[in-house]
Amino acid sequence: MWLLLAQAQYEGAEYPESTGCPFWMIRRQGLAEMNFENVELVMQFYR
Repeated sequence: MWLLLAQAQYEGAEYPESTGCPFWMIRRQGLAEMNFENVELVMQFYR
């Protein structure tokens, strides 16, 4: 689970923070316990 989130964070790090995947915001809001589908949905939304 955490490996999956770390993978998503790494992929999001390819983008500048202003336009990239805001996974730091997700973690700050306490939503880090996401399932795979939610991670994929968030990444598609921000790409």
